Amino acid sequence: MRKIFFLCVTAFLFTACASNAEKAIEEARFLLDKGEFEQAIDKLDDIVDDDPTNLEATFLLATAYVGQAASEPRINCEEEDTGILGLLACFLREKTDDDRLGLATFARIAPATLTEVDNVRTGIDLLADIDLDDITRSNSFSEKDVYAQIAIARMLTLSTITTISEANTGDEADCNASLISSSEADDFRSDLAQVQEDLDNAGFPSNFALITRSRDILDAINNAGFTTPTIGVQTLVADAFSTYTPPCACATCEQAALDAYNP
Repeated sequence: MRKIFFLCVTAFLFTACASNAEKAIEEARFLLDKGEFEQAIDKLDDIVDDDPTNLEATFLLATAYVGQAASEPRINCEEEDTGILGLLACFLREKTDDDRLGLATFARIAPATLTEVDNVRTGIDLLADIDLDDITRSNSFSEKDVYAQIAIARMLTLSTITTISEANTGDEADCNASLISSSEADDFRSDLAQVQEDLDNAGFPSNFALITRSRDILDAINNAGFTTPTIGVQTLVADAFSTYTPPCACATCEQAALDAYNP
C-alpha cells in the first residue's frame, strides 16, 4: 500500500512539473512574439537547467538569445529592418561596386558592441546541443529549422569582424584591420565554412547571398597567397573599407596578394 501511495505521489509531482513547464513555455512564446527577450530567457533558462532534454524549451531559449542580439536597430539599415528577418533583409541588399567580396555588407548588421556576440554564441551552443534524432512531430520546429537558426546566428557572429576592426559605424570611422587577432581571424574563417554547411542542411539554394558571399570571402583568404590566414582576414577587411574617409588602416596587410588574386 505504501509503495502504491509513493508511486501515485511521484506520478502527481511529475505531471505537475510537466504542466508547469508547458505553461512557462507558452508564456515564453508570448514574450518572444512581443520581443521581450530578456523575460523569455528568464523563464526558459530554469526549464532547460532542470531538464536539458526539453527540446522545445532549448530551441526557444536559443531563439531568445539570438533575437535579443538582433533587437537593437542598426544605423546602416533601414528603419523597418528590425529583428532577425529585418537584419537579414538589410544584409541581402545589393553590395556596392567597390565591395568586391561583399564583406562590407556584414557591417550593416554588426552589433555595436562585442558583448552582444556572447548572446549569439550562447544561442548557437544551445542549438548545437539539440539531438536532431530526438525531434518529433510534437515539436514546433524541424531539423531544418535548427540549421536555419544556427546559420542566421552565424551571420551575426560573422558581422562582428567589422565590430572588432571598428568598421561598423559607417564612414569617418577609425577602422583598423590590424585590431583583428589571430584567434578572431580563425573564428571568422570557421564561421564562414560553417554557415555554408548549415544553410545547405537547411535547404537554402546554393546561390543564396549569404552562401555566395561567405564562399567568396573564404576562397580569397585561402587561395590569394597571403602570408598567413590572419593577414588574409585583415587585408580583406581593409580592402572592403578602403573607400572610407579615412581609409581603413592596416599595418601588415598584403594588398598586392589580394589584387593579384583572380578566382
